[in-house]
Amino acid sequence: MSECSDKPGLIALLRSERQLLLSDPWLFASVTFIPVALFVFFLLLFRQGIVHELPLAVVDYDNSSLSRSLLMALDGDDSLQLRVMPSEQDAATALRGGQVYGTVTIPARFEQNVIKGFSPRLTTRCNYQFVLVGKILDSATKAVIATFNASLATEREMRSGSPVPLQAMGEAVPSRRQITSLYNTGLDYSQFLVTAILPAIWQIIMVSAMVLVWAAEERRTGVDRWLLGFVVPKMLVRLIFYQVIFLALSLFFLSLFASMGWPMNGEIRWVLFSQWLTILACQGVATLVYLLVRDPARALGVAAAYTAPGFAFMGVTFPLTDMDLFARSWNAILPIASYMEVQISVLNHAAPLSAIVPSLVNLAAFLPVYILVALVIWRVRNKNRGAVL
Repeated sequence: MSECSDKPGLIALLRSERQLLLSDPWLFASVTFIPVALFVFFLLLFRQGIVHELPLAVVDYDNSSLSRSLLMALDGDDSLQLRVMPSEQDAATALRGGQVYGTVTIPARFEQNVIKGFSPRLTTRCNYQFVLVGKILDSATKAVIATFNASLATEREMRSGSPVPLQAMGEAVPSRRQITSLYNTGLDYSQFLVTAILPAIWQIIMVSAMVLVWAAEERRTGVDRWLLGFVVPKMLVRLIFYQVIFLALSLFFLSLFASMGWPMNGEIRWVLFSQWLTILACQGVATLVYLLVRDPARALGVAAAYTAPGFAFMGVTFPLTDMDLFARSWNAILPIASYMEVQISVLNHAAPLSAIVPSLVNLAAFLPVYILVALVIWRVRNKNRGAVL
């Protein structure tokens, strides 16, 4: 008996892939409704963009006009919402209970010490269990206190003989710093988070969906039997069929970024090219995993373990240079990590091709996984050829 009778045509192969997709409701949902719903959900979840009115407990042991001025300055910051507490113990209890995210304590004789030229100590505490909230709260309180100190020093200089306010300010604060955000100018944390979360979800969807494709094929005809006849054209059509779907998902989340007014500065073609390489890499990894494991549940478990840390290890929320060896190694085997370097460089920085070549090379380095796939297929074909003949 020959391996197969007639070589299948392109239309027949595409129809076969469409039938496989529509025959498995979970597979169909995993490449259509589920990723679209997740993309929209996370975009809406972080749509506010800028943190407002974080609860901050304040304890004023001085109760003077100067301490009240400081409280008014803190209350004037849009990021803060003051909650006056009678004691540090009450403030600490509220902090531990999650009612507030930080505390500020103004010591007794605060105004007297300032008038005498001493430097009273203000105690601030922030809950860094929520890293983003803690950083915003810490930054806001430091900025308000620094401005308050500068105004006190300027007033002191004017009293000592500097009648011109600008001169007094220059003598009180001889050097000032100005921090300018070059790219996320509005300090929009939704832009910072969502532009990384959606690609991380996209990677999970691609790897998991390709595992589900092979699991569906196992139920339909058996993967071993599918691999026996004209495997090259069938494999190419399968990869291209799902590449179109995955690329459509990536275009969807890019359109969401554009709809939010987030930067689209560089040449989008390089982003699309890097997306295609990322799709190829994820398809190759998922195919290799399934062909080696040959069990849908275990293959999905491997896929989840491989892709789930993507958001943490892609180097966006935590700098890659400060990661340990394990985290850097995991970053190196995640296609999405190299893709994010391209996305940020092109869309935010308008980087030229020369600047993103290393990231594209890293993505291309995943392509040899198809050699391993071919070796596994060759082994399976040789092992099962005799049983089919």
